[in-house]
Amino acid sequence: MLFRSWTVALAFLAVYLLIALAFRRAVVACADTLVERPGLTALGSLLTIFLTPVAFVVLSVSIVGLLVVPFLAVALGVAALFGKAAVLVWLGRAVSGRRLANRPVLAVLVGGGLVLVLYCVPVVGFLVFKLLGWLGLGMVATTLVLSARSRRTSGETPPPVGVGTVPLAPVVPTDRKSTRLNSSHLGI
Repeated sequence: MLFRSWTVALAFLAVYLLIALAFRRAVVACADTLVERPGLTALGSLLTIFLTPVAFVVLSVSIVGLLVVPFLAVALGVAALFGKAAVLVWLGRAVSGRRLANRPVLAVLVGGGLVLVLYCVPVVGFLVFKLLGWLGLGMVATTLVLSARSRRTSGETPPPVGVGTVPLAPVVPTDRKSTRLNSSHLGI
């Protein structure tokens, strides 16, 4: 039984290492969210924990919602794995004194080693497992909300001007010799 537990724990650590290797920038962005906005991340974790069952119940009421429930469950599972990898990066960077800031895979190893040691303590191990899972899910949710908000406030690029349309502002020649605008500069 003990061998199986360690096999499962090491297999999940390998999954977290693969996630950190494949999605380096995203995992670091989630870890940075916790460093830069710890209160908002904690609030995001609480909201995610309490609103997830509400979302499942509300979606289960309608037929279309029932079709969405399995996809939401898979998305939450993937986000939880991704969030746990981000928590291990944050923990590894915190333990190493930010020396592993640009090496998320090594930070996952350091953080994962520390967490594996904490898992050996009977009650503390369970609490650490649950708290890091909730914190990881909240980190992912908060990072997604903040990145969506920053995209919305930064403004999207205007659509390209189509062929044959007149630009809104006339094109002004850059050389000082031709200061007079003619019809070719106005797109007419």
